[in-house]
Amino acid sequence: MHSAGERFALPRPSLALSVLLLAAVLGGPGSGVALSSGAERGGAPTVISLRAAESAALEQPVLRISEQDADGFRLEFELPALAAQSLEVAGERYDLLEIPGGAFAGDVGAPMLPTFSRLIEIPARRGVRVEVTRLETTELSGYRPLPRQPEAATEFVVDATCYDGSQLVGGDPVSLGDPALARGLRVVPITFRPVRYDPAQDRLEVAKRIAVEVHFAGIDLRNTPSEAPRRTPPSFDRLYRRLVVNYEGPRDGQAPLPGSYVLVCPDNPTVVDLLQPLVEWRTRKGCEVHLATTAETGTTREQIQSWLQTAYETWENPPEYVTLVGDVSGTIAIPYWTYGYGESDHPYVLWEGGDYLPEAHVGRISVETYDQLELYVHKIVGYESTPYMAETDWYTRACLTGDPSYSGLTCVQIMQWLKTRLLEYGYTEIDTIFSSPFESQMSASLNRGVTAFAYRGYLGMSGFGTGDIYALQNGW
Repeated sequence: MHSAGERFALPRPSLALSVLLLAAVLGGPGSGVALSSGAERGGAPTVISLRAAESAALEQPVLRISEQDADGFRLEFELPALAAQSLEVAGERYDLLEIPGGAFAGDVGAPMLPTFSRLIEIPARRGVRVEVTRLETTELSGYRPLPRQPEAATEFVVDATCYDGSQLVGGDPVSLGDPALARGLRVVPITFRPVRYDPAQDRLEVAKRIAVEVHFAGIDLRNTPSEAPRRTPPSFDRLYRRLVVNYEGPRDGQAPLPGSYVLVCPDNPTVVDLLQPLVEWRTRKGCEVHLATTAETGTTREQIQSWLQTAYETWENPPEYVTLVGDVSGTIAIPYWTYGYGESDHPYVLWEGGDYLPEAHVGRISVETYDQLELYVHKIVGYESTPYMAETDWYTRACLTGDPSYSGLTCVQIMQWLKTRLLEYGYTEIDTIFSSPFESQMSASLNRGVTAFAYRGYLGMSGFGTGDIYALQNGW
């Protein structure tokens, strides 16, 4: 494990098999979590090989389909390895266990066990069930999973009844979710839970292989797609091929076709003029661009979402990308949605199915003034049309900062998750900053050049403000 602020370089991984190194430095002033100095320094995470031939590689699980027909298919899940990082928290030793490309499950305070989920494409109007036909397990001794922490935790939470009990902790090895629609593709999530924990003996029961039969049976009218097949854009085709285990390409053998690019901005002639270089550049790149002001879409978030949904349902070339222009306040403003304590734009692209799977990609140009918008557009067009080529290592560098001082361990855990995703995507060097001094470490990392920067913490960004931004020496 790398100490806070330390950078590490990795060979560029493929999308299919990611190299995962966990940077699990927990703690900080006021977090209520005490790490020993040894845990804070740490070493490299242990790779627990589950194959007959020992391997130091930390590979994603392998999913294999066989005997597929109109009524279902057989699916085998193979877990090549686990990652384990030993930590000392609040005077107790725990292990952070992870499956590369996976997630976690567990109640707050209970053991946090790794999971792995993908999607299954299912026929319209049909139900689906899964049956486990084979389970090949092994036992690992001496492991104590880290307890799951609540959002915005201010102290370390442990459910003593779980850790003092004698029952195996962990759910069914395989489960299915509810039908959902992802831009017209009807899917259900399938989740593998290959790890169970015996707290009486600090022992893990790990399923190295899980064989299941997926049956399409009965009638289920939930989220039945429209009769007319949706056009599948290239970006969604790539997502489907990566996440939907039985996806074989667009329906009826159609080739993926790009969707349109939509900009939504306030009804302001100056804003429209300042966006023209971006509109022209996107058009030159081959995009079908639509610039809509709030005079056309409406001014409320519900009106804008409804307008976008109508475009999705009626346009010959529905939106693939949606860009909202404006911050939530200021001279240039577009409304937002709220989840919990934070703002979100995700609901703008939820157009069918009543689920959380989006029908397009959404982003926001967060500017409040004309000067900010002009600079923002200049940067986008400049970076894309005349990229800096003298030194290109920064194309695959990132800086991820999580400050747990007030908002708890999830600030670090979210950045660990994001780091894994970036490594899968092809990033080769990632700076992780999980303890002070945050301000100077973020400045140093950004000055080296990065294409991705993420922060999770509290209001004020751990002291990193506009003065630090203006003082950066990274080319812009």
